[in-house]
Amino acid sequence: MKTRWLSRVMFVVGLAALLISLVGSRSWLPSRTESTASHLDATHHQPDKVQERFATSFGHVDVETGVSSRYPSQPGRVMEIVVGENDDVKKGAPLLKLDDRLAQARVKEAEADIKAAEKMLPEIRKLPEQHQHKLRQQQEAVEVAKRRLAAAQHMSNYQKSLQQSNLQNPEEVKAVEERVKEAEAGVRAEEDKLLELKLVDPTVNVARAEADLEAKRARLEQAQVMLSESVLKAPTDGRVLRILVSVGDQLGVQPRPVAIQFCPRVPRIIRAEVEQESASRVHLNQEAEIEDDSRNGGAWKGRVIRISDWYTQRRSILMDPLQFNDVRTLECILAVEEGSDKPVRIGQRVRVRFKQ
Repeated sequence: MKTRWLSRVMFVVGLAALLISLVGSRSWLPSRTESTASHLDATHHQPDKVQERFATSFGHVDVETGVSSRYPSQPGRVMEIVVGENDDVKKGAPLLKLDDRLAQARVKEAEADIKAAEKMLPEIRKLPEQHQHKLRQQQEAVEVAKRRLAAAQHMSNYQKSLQQSNLQNPEEVKAVEERVKEAEAGVRAEEDKLLELKLVDPTVNVARAEADLEAKRARLEQAQVMLSESVLKAPTDGRVLRILVSVGDQLGVQPRPVAIQFCPRVPRIIRAEVEQESASRVHLNQEAEIEDDSRNGGAWKGRVIRISDWYTQRRSILMDPLQFNDVRTLECILAVEEGSDKPVRIGQRVRVRFKQ
């Protein structure tokens, strides 16, 4: 009897609780639905508000000309590394030196060739004058040969007249006729020599000698260039970032990718890579906030100074596994404003927020 009474009491209490819960749900259900809708609407519109203020992209620190990869143009053994990493150097300062003994020998050889050519050139320049003298001499020789021919012909005529009077031996007449033929051959030979001299242009030899001297001077310049290229020099004022060779290394004709990485001393920039979907929100002279990607490396102010004219793949210094490299991006160049306590470093990955 008691158990039945307790079960009835429990049934009544449960039924009362159910009724109370149904009534309560009808009273607060509209307000909860309204609150949920307003919350979803806020979360739905919140990204639009952020996008109205910022367009975000990633980038890295660089210089306009990029980091220079220096490598000697001449093969040779590294004899001395003059600088160290992070050293600031002036334009033309030596970075490393190669073995230059062969280059020095070639310079000496070229200098000796030039001296010999310079000694011979004055003599060769006299050839035109000497040629004129030879022409006059040969003309005189032709004249002499003609006179001998004329004398021989006179003698032949005289001997023939004597033969007609039976006063001369026929053999003597034949001998005189042979002398005439000899004189005629002598005239032809001297005239051929004269023609040969006239065909010679002595100025060609002079020009050839002068050109040969210029060629030897050019070879000297080449040897001097090879000697100077045995010293790898800084192309401009800047800083040595990294040295990838050691003393004693043999640098061959097939170069390594780089021997020294060199950064010119110019203002540093940010190369921001904006995806195509956000490119329309970026314009020239737009202000931007720049933060180190690690969130503890500093923050800077920047301004867009140039926008690329083409969409292409990312210009990444290293293959980053956390980003898609096959996405079309628009490269934007930002100038970093001065005044920040922390410097920007070459290759530093940053996050750029373009103000809208």
